[in-house]
Amino acid sequence: MKRHAFLIVAHSNEDDLINLVKSVDFEFNDIYIHIDKKWKNCNYEKIKSAAKYSSVIFSEQRISVVWGGASQIKAELLLFELALRYGDYQYLHLLSGQDICIKNPLQLHEFFDTNEGKEFICFCGKDWQEKSQERVKYYYLNRGRNKIKSMFNKIYLGIQKVLHINRLKKINMVICGGSNWVSITSDFANYLISNKKHILKTFSHSFCADELYKQTYAFNSKYKNNIYYLNLSEKNDDSDLNMYIANMRYIDWVRGKPYLFNESDFEDIKSSPYMFIRKVSNSNKLPSMILSQCVQNGKNL
Repeated sequence: MKRHAFLIVAHSNEDDLINLVKSVDFEFNDIYIHIDKKWKNCNYEKIKSAAKYSSVIFSEQRISVVWGGASQIKAELLLFELALRYGDYQYLHLLSGQDICIKNPLQLHEFFDTNEGKEFICFCGKDWQEKSQERVKYYYLNRGRNKIKSMFNKIYLGIQKVLHINRLKKINMVICGGSNWVSITSDFANYLISNKKHILKTFSHSFCADELYKQTYAFNSKYKNNIYYLNLSEKNDDSDLNMYIANMRYIDWVRGKPYLFNESDFEDIKSSPYMFIRKVSNSNKLPSMILSQCVQNGKNL
């Protein structure tokens, strides 16, 4: 059985992170975790002890991840580099600390064995892609969910539009994007790392470019032919669940931003084709239901 790496970007809540660790804990899986620099008093040992079979490796370098800024890209690339340094993996799965795996390990490995070589990267519809061009066209200040920063950004963007700033003229690539969370081959992950300097140069002053760089580099390379499902819809439709089949994540943007799944969704989740769901919380019983009824079967080989 081939090895998989699970790369987790976590910013808070030990219980949610522990549930995720438990859901992917398997002797052929390794777990790599980046703990946000802003997270104080994180109990590393408690999180690590949640895994009975997997190796759990924490990134020694910690980045303060700010929504919308390049810090998210840096944290992701840090995890890709870390995993590739430690092992040779069939797949690397990039996850949020509020995700959870909903299949048992044998089901997950069987699925990716069957689809070996495919890149599980979600692309949004063409209208979304057109709007995303502005995320790279202009220079953005360091973001965050701060209203004052948002106001300064609008003023800064207004000035650039008057001056006809267009960073796209210097970028010889088709900019495209979609969901941030992916399952990719080691081959493609190595390709991203080999282009790390160019990625940071191109996207560091962009907005929410963590949703752009993986799609852009896949689309503009030989890896385009390996994309599991390339969404070519004219319009972005968040209710089109085929869009998320592309990265095998159950994400609901219709009921929330994104929707927080709960116990009432369990039967739907249980019968779904996805490998992971985003997002869940230990504030309800759903994670324990998933762990006991969906994931544990198949753990003890």
